[in-house]
Amino acid sequence: MIWNIFKKDLAQLWLLSALVSIVHLANATLWFVLGPFKEPQGLVIVAQVFSFLTLLGNLVLITFLVHQEALPGVSQDWLIRPIRRRDLLLSKFLFLLTIVHGPMLLADVAHASAAGFAFPEAIATAFSRNVFILLVFSLPALAIAAITRTLVQVATVLLAIWFVVVIGVGLAMLVRGGGAPVFAANGIQWMTPAFWSLLAFSAAAVAIPLQYFRRATHQARGIVAAAVLLAPLLSLSTWAAAFSVQQRLSPNPSLAGPITIAFDPSLGRSSVEPGSTSRNTVLLPLRVSGLSPDSFLMNDHADIRLIAPDGVTLYRGRTTANIGYRDDLPVRTTAGGEVTTHQRIEFPDKLSELILTQPVRVELEYSLTLFSVAAANTISASNGDGRFAAFGWCRTKLDDDGDDIGLGCVKTGGAPACISVTLENPTNGMRNPENLVCDPDYAPYSVHIFPDSMNQSGGGIRFRDLQRLAKFPVDGSQLDVAQVTLKSYRPVAHFTRRLVIPDIHLNEWRADVVADHALAR
Repeated sequence: MIWNIFKKDLAQLWLLSALVSIVHLANATLWFVLGPFKEPQGLVIVAQVFSFLTLLGNLVLITFLVHQEALPGVSQDWLIRPIRRRDLLLSKFLFLLTIVHGPMLLADVAHASAAGFAFPEAIATAFSRNVFILLVFSLPALAIAAITRTLVQVATVLLAIWFVVVIGVGLAMLVRGGGAPVFAANGIQWMTPAFWSLLAFSAAAVAIPLQYFRRATHQARGIVAAAVLLAPLLSLSTWAAAFSVQQRLSPNPSLAGPITIAFDPSLGRSSVEPGSTSRNTVLLPLRVSGLSPDSFLMNDHADIRLIAPDGVTLYRGRTTANIGYRDDLPVRTTAGGEVTTHQRIEFPDKLSELILTQPVRVELEYSLTLFSVAAANTISASNGDGRFAAFGWCRTKLDDDGDDIGLGCVKTGGAPACISVTLENPTNGMRNPENLVCDPDYAPYSVHIFPDSMNQSGGGIRFRDLQRLAKFPVDGSQLDVAQVTLKSYRPVAHFTRRLVIPDIHLNEWRADVVADHALAR
């Protein structure tokens, strides 16, 4: 009976299935044509549209598949046939695996193989992506289709889910006094989609058998509704709670053990350009010790507390007002050991002048991530073409303006969290300033979902200033012998540190004072 139902569904949905399969193939073809440099640019938007259509097509196909034998109500003729509920459910799963996910798997494998990756690597990456989408997208879509009777009802449910989640996150922001979610624009942001995915899979795992074997529509809808109402719950989490979870997931926490942070006024003021900071910016001299070779620290979150001599808290808040990563605590080393730096702290404009001029006790709570080098490779700066385990298939070329070297890479699966790029001349040892690019993602798993199983990254490597205001050690005349050094970094330890400065006049370390001092010299 399973096979008979499958053939019936295929006969009814063959045209839609073929169209969705063509969209998957077109999506893979477009991204393959774009290549490492994503050119021509006009085709990128078309490719992004097709990437969206792949998921939308899967959703529509799954909906029509389930609605061939709609479960809610008592007017469907299949209810009076001698069809076992288990056979009906298994036939839908068979269709889901072969007709819905089969073309997507083949398209992913074809793209990776056409890009020159080995077949085992191509099939492994494509399979992991398909399993992930099956669990967190296709099964929840099947569950929603099982508690509805029409495509319009499915669209209504999806809009309702979106509305409830947005309202819930907004209310959570109000509870925090308007502050952004703790997971926004930082390395632990993976927790939100992971939590939603877990809720979606859990709800589907309960609602699908409940609806197919008992046709308990009200209960199944209640399960889905409960999952939706729980979705914004994570927005109420505190940073300390969320980061403590991340700490437990550290790949090598022992590397962070020796790291210490100390206030060291003997380092003096930081040399900054006048006008680059406001009067409410403070630059504290710090000494960071115990670093491993070729590593750097990422300041994920830092809170500061100012306490008056009488014990009254004068100020409590973030060291930076904006969410996301900024170069407020640069800590980078090649040899390891000790690094001197300056912590940038930006106080609100409304902060009283008295707070910055009187002696205070400063307490800093840091949430940090240690990054260590994972791989290093070189590629020719002029029309280079190489394949590397960490970066995939990479190419270089001179850009149209003649001031940058374009670097583009295509890789199976996810890209490295942080990449450094340096243009250097191995014949004379000259090198341009290193460019470190980070998009931190501390997820304990690496699955690339969108636009397909392949990841494309890259950017420009500057070697010439068109305004002639700066001169680079490695310029255009050396490109024939120059090479690009690529390094990938991975997070190895998440940890916290507390720094206490018992007595300090913050006014002495104001940025405007620093700038005036620099001018005087």
